[in-house]
Amino acid sequence: MPLSSKHLINDSSKLLKENQIIKVRNLKVNFKVKDGLLQAVRGIDLSVYKGQIIGIVGESGSGKSVSVKSLIGFNDGANIEANNLNLSNIDILKIKKKDWCYIRGTYVSYIPQDPLMSLNPTKTIGRQVIEAIYASEKNKYKQKVYELKEKMSCGGDEGIELKRQLNEKTDKYNEILKSKKEQFDKDKRSLKESLDNNSIDQEAYKSSLKSLEEQYKESVNNATNVYNETKNTLSERIKQLSQLNKGNYEAEIQEAKNTYINNTKKDVAKKKVIEILEFIGIENAVSRLNAYPHEFSGGMRQRIVIAIAVATQPDVIIADEPTTALDVTIQAKVLSLIKKLREIYGITVIFISHNIALVANFCDYIYVMYAGKIVEQGLTEEIFTNPLHPYTWALLESIPDSSDGANQKLKPIDGTPPNLVTPPKGDAFAARNKYAIALDFEKQPPLFEVTDTHRAATWLLHPKAPKVEVPKEVQEKINKSKKAFEIYVKQKKENQTYIIPDKNSK
Repeated sequence: MPLSSKHLINDSSKLLKENQIIKVRNLKVNFKVKDGLLQAVRGIDLSVYKGQIIGIVGESGSGKSVSVKSLIGFNDGANIEANNLNLSNIDILKIKKKDWCYIRGTYVSYIPQDPLMSLNPTKTIGRQVIEAIYASEKNKYKQKVYELKEKMSCGGDEGIELKRQLNEKTDKYNEILKSKKEQFDKDKRSLKESLDNNSIDQEAYKSSLKSLEEQYKESVNNATNVYNETKNTLSERIKQLSQLNKGNYEAEIQEAKNTYINNTKKDVAKKKVIEILEFIGIENAVSRLNAYPHEFSGGMRQRIVIAIAVATQPDVIIADEPTTALDVTIQAKVLSLIKKLREIYGITVIFISHNIALVANFCDYIYVMYAGKIVEQGLTEEIFTNPLHPYTWALLESIPDSSDGANQKLKPIDGTPPNLVTPPKGDAFAARNKYAIALDFEKQPPLFEVTDTHRAATWLLHPKAPKVEVPKEVQEKINKSKKAFEIYVKQKKENQTYIIPDKNSK
């Protein structure tokens, strides 16, 4: 179902900075469980801009996937609250269940950890990609026609602005009537109390009541006359604009129909499918159109899921641990492919991972989550060269050394995450944090601002906090990261491809 203007954010320039494609403010996501209310996400803010690759990292259960799934309606059974939850200038909090089939694909696509969750084993990959294209083109056509008809009914952008003004005048008029009625009822009660208290007699009461009613009626009539005059003026102008521009919009509607028909022709759609499959690295794409998912390796299946995601040309792609089940070599290829989506299509990517090492050479900006909260956020270089939260230190410490072998698993962090049915009142990481101070157990720290882009929620940043040295193993990783970013900056200036230096380099 096309989205009406009520789903869109009015005057987006005031709500969203230029090119801001996702705005989340004070997001809370709760689930009812046997023991009570599980507070999976506990008031987070996210800002994502067009063309960015954002990383959200943290252990399992940190709330990273739940947070992002709130943007695509995948949190069934959850209670979702937020001051703002906006995607591509759409107010997600106003979206009804029946509208999600339009939002997904058109504005946002989702790549899961397991590609078999998204692929239909009974359909060829060619059929699945082409169905995604058909669905997307149909949704775009319906939305385009809906928007054009809305404009046609108002007479274009000028008419839409006049309609917005009329709606504001109507709302203000209704508020005035409500206020006048409340004051009238209040005065009536006061008058009745005076009668009951024998402050006035029956005759004086009737006379005063009649006068009060006449004043109220006159006041309402005056407000109504002013409103009707404005309403008639605006409505007449909207009608004139509608008649004046009707032919132009009818032509645009026909043009949209022709575009839809052309884009869904079998040969056109098939050509697009082949181009996409070749782009994502499927060799002999023409001959593989009729192959089924089980005929591909895990890495190739993940590429096919990416093909379906990009086929709809969404604004945002959410990649939820898409490389977890793949070996290191295939991981690198998939990450490189996702990065190309940004470069070629300008798509914004949100990449979710429990492995902070994966985002080092991949993301522009990183959010570190723990126990439903953001504990640190910053540019990738800031997170890797100046980590400030002890949990970020722990994530960096968990990265295996290259000497341990390329396929070495992440080192576990001591302790277990807290129960979010009854979360601790202080810093949720305090019980696992050997650098915790007394205040950590009593009060949640705010996100201290380090730079315009770097923030961390740790009491260690308080001016009166004791000085704590970064752990030796973390400092070694920081030093390597600094060297890597120095090389990256140098190569970027020379317009070269960024190559990560050998991990054993001094």
